[in-house]
Amino acid sequence: MRHLALLACLLFLTIFVSCTNEPKIKHSQYLQTLNIDTSNINVEQLSKQIANYNAVESRYVGFEGRVSAQYQRFEMLCLKASQDDLLKLMKHANSTVRAYSFWALSRKNYPYIKSILDKNIHDTATIKYTTGDMVSIFPIKNFYLTLLTRNQLDDSCMKLSENDLKLYSERINRGD
Repeated sequence: MRHLALLACLLFLTIFVSCTNEPKIKHSQYLQTLNIDTSNINVEQLSKQIANYNAVESRYVGFEGRVSAQYQRFEMLCLKASQDDLLKLMKHANSTVRAYSFWALSRKNYPYIKSILDKNIHDTATIKYTTGDMVSIFPIKNFYLTLLTRNQLDDSCMKLSENDLKLYSERINRGD
């Protein structure tokens, strides 16, 4: 009976500790909380690190919800890369670099994001995407569209209208 009570107590504490509500903060504020020196790293180094890891991750990954090092690289890319840098990275050979570049452009409210989507609607590459303890592999063009969909992935990204989403979804499904 004591063992059962102890087990119940441990379970309660585990749930209590793991269910803290962290306030939402901007990505620039988030980077400051990590105490990472970003002054010595450039966009080329970041893109190489992102490509070497070769997976797109949300901020928190794993069953325990640890902060993703790959997501931290993405956050640094958002801070360091200019729009021109990100547009060049959209032509990178690695699909993970392209995915994060598109994500950063949409986060920066790039005014010609639909033009970028049009140019990349035929991209047949896939990406591995991890959020929490779930891992998915799917076409990068679907990832682009998901980023631009309301209430999906990142609320700080620009979003397409419902009509535009429908048109792009149809184009992706038809393969044009």
